[in-house]
Order: sequence, then C-alpha cells, then structure tokens
Amino acid sequence: MRLFCVPHSGAGAAVYRPWDPLLPGDVELVSLRLPGREARFREPAFSSLEDLVPELVDDLTPLLDVPYGWFGHSGGALVAFEACREIRRRGLPEPARLAVSSRPAPHLAAPSVSVLGLPEGTSVRDATDAELAALVAALNGAPGEARGGTAAFAPFVRTLRADLSFVEAYEYRPEPPLDLPISVFGGEQDPAASPDGLRAWHAHSSVGCTVQAFPGGHFFLHQARERFVAALVRALLKT
Repeated sequence: MRLFCVPHSGAGAAVYRPWDPLLPGDVELVSLRLPGREARFREPAFSSLEDLVPELVDDLTPLLDVPYGWFGHSGGALVAFEACREIRRRGLPEPARLAVSSRPAPHLAAPSVSVLGLPEGTSVRDATDAELAALVAALNGAPGEARGGTAAFAPFVRTLRADLSFVEAYEYRPEPPLDLPISVFGGEQDPAASPDGLRAWHAHSSVGCTVQAFPGGHFFLHQARERFVAALVRALLKT
C-alpha cells in the first residue's frame, strides 16, 4: 500500500517523517512537498486548489501503479479529497481509501475566523502576521516552525498565508460520492472541526465512512502519534 500524505497548511513533507518507524514494511509513505516550502521554498505556493490539484495529479500519475491511499490533515484534507475526485474524472486507477483529519466535510462552511482567534470579518489575506500566529496558537499549536511566537513564525508565514487562502476561498462543487471508503479522524478538543462536521463526511462515500476521535486539539495526530498512526494503518490495510 502506497500512502500519499498531504500536510496541513504551511507545513512541508518533514511533518510526516516521524511516522516512518511506526509504519509496517508493506506501507510506503509518500509525504508530499508542495511548492513554497523546504527544498521548494523559492517556488510560489499555490493559493487556489483549482490550480494545485491538476498539477499534483499530473505529477503523481506514474505512482498510481500499486494499491494506494490518501491522507490529508486539516487544509490538506481538502487537497486529498479533490485529488481523489480529479483522479476519478480522468479515469485513472482510484485509491483504496481516503483518510482525512481535523477538517469538516467539504460541503460545509469553514469554521468562523472568530473561533480560530481572528477578529470577526478578517480574511486570511488581510490578517497580520501576529494574527496568523494567534490563529495557529488557537488551533493548539503547530509542530515545528510555528512555535516560539511571531519571530519564529516569520520564515514560513508566506506559505501559510497562501495555503490558508485556498482553504478560505474553497468552493465545494457537487459531484457523486466517491466509490471508496473514507476514514475520518479528529481531536476531541479541536475548535475547527466539530463532531457533526466530521460525521458529515459520510455524504462523500458511497461505500461507507468511519469517524474516530482522539484526545487533543487540532494537531492531535502529533500529540497521540503512535496511537493515531496505528489506527490509520488498520484502516488502510483492511481495505
């Protein structure tokens, strides 16, 4: 099983590197490095899913030659979901499973910015660096780059702003449910993804959807890494 993993907004491929020793030998981790981060820092980050997803599927088409699944966290869940729909539209081999975490179902409105620590009426494009740092703090703290306040936050704020902009601007377009199972995970104390919002992913699978909650906030998958990765592997390998 090949597992394509899309990081959360502002993060790079390294965010999933600690998973390597936790995965069995028959699961190959492919952690995606999108433009604007790590070794691709000088490339402009995409601010539109309509532009990002077709290029991403172009790049990954040669890797769809074995059974595979998708995982996306937070804003990355939208990327993974739309990639699955783009793959179906092209008639390419479809994934065995889609797994997502910390993101309400795509047909639902995004959480209010006030819940995430921004003043009501503020858009991500207009928010100051300090306000974006506060947003990350409200989501229970991002691992790595965003810790340590605004100064530590500065090097990757451009990429974070671009990623959050495409999440903010996302418009769901109805299509038939995916003909594959969906596994949904969430943090019990996550202000950005309510239990109802997670359960609403049922509408996007014709063959079944499971929802599992873990203790923690928006970044529960790092706080409960071993337990979460074990649950994800069980879902993948029972497909």
